Amino acid sequence: MHLQSEENTGCRNRGTIEKAFQAGANLKKILFT
Repeated sequence: MHLQSEENTGCRNRGTIEKAFQAGANLKKILFT
């Protein structure tokens, strides 16, 4: 159970990082267009 919850947290964190990276890329596009 403990290992499973750690895996889920890792996936969630990775998704959050990807979203933040995507938002940053969009922001750069807006700023430098």
